[in-house]
Amino acid sequence: MGTPLRDTQRPNANTVQMPNAYAHRRQEPKSNADAIRQLRKKVLRRFRRRGEKVTTIIPYPVDEVPVERIDMIMKNACTNSEVIQYSQQIIALLLKSLSGRQLSCIWALGLGSFSHSYCPGCDQLAVLLQLKYHFGCEVYFQEPCSTRTEKRWLCDHSICLSETSDLLECRVSDDDDDINNGSVVLFYALHCGHAIYNSVIYAHRKKLKRIIIAVSGNNLHLMDLAARQLEKREDSVGSAEKSGVKKCNTTDLETTDCNELEALSSYSKVCTMVNFPVFKPNFAIFNDTALHFLPQNAPLPEISETKPNYELFDQEVVIEIS
Repeated sequence: MGTPLRDTQRPNANTVQMPNAYAHRRQEPKSNADAIRQLRKKVLRRFRRRGEKVTTIIPYPVDEVPVERIDMIMKNACTNSEVIQYSQQIIALLLKSLSGRQLSCIWALGLGSFSHSYCPGCDQLAVLLQLKYHFGCEVYFQEPCSTRTEKRWLCDHSICLSETSDLLECRVSDDDDDINNGSVVLFYALHCGHAIYNSVIYAHRKKLKRIIIAVSGNNLHLMDLAARQLEKREDSVGSAEKSGVKKCNTTDLETTDCNELEALSSYSKVCTMVNFPVFKPNFAIFNDTALHFLPQNAPLPEISETKPNYELFDQEVVIEIS
């Protein structure tokens, strides 16, 4: 990112960090699964002392699944007739959105684990592989929670592991051939946080007509970003008077000092949206998913050159888990 980020867990994994109060009691875990069990026990104790409702879900992956097991799981997913039929529907929607242009590459962001058949990432990755095969383009994979065996499986199947640590980096090529061919980059970013989408849009603010964003669980046309930011600000500062933090209102959110999602907000007002069909085996995997793009004749939204500085939404951006 363009600004220092906290080392947090993926937002769609619903994970929490170990409280600092327990740092002096931390023991070396015997395995990854043991570490997760220790973390869950400590978090449960903390919340129970506070009298709060416990809604913590353990982070995945819980173990290092052998690559042979992953290969079997993914073969089952890729040969599933319902997944194949669904992929064909998505390909048709993409071709419609491309309007004769070429898909040069796909960036997959935050798909999560695919080491177990119950993981949403299995079917999402299976559809991604169908897109890769149909369009014959390179696929880049960026997931901070991937295990070593998952990374090995991806490399064995000609999927590039992203080496970038900056979500504000533009992924659209400036090559003359690409410009003449009108090539497009697809961001396959399902169930990501608002800040992820905002960063992608900001990074491509001058080339928004050459990207398509697959957004899941977040309808950009119906999203009330102002209300969402006000809610997070109230949660973060508690009482503005006691903390001395400036209190924002809806009018203030038009300015860059309060509006952390300015790029996303501007883009959502002008983009075209094409909804995915319902995935019948498990509707939650592609829940409320849609392609978002700008038509060739649409004006570019005005987006400030100031880099996003996330304070309210910083926990939605994870680059690497150490």
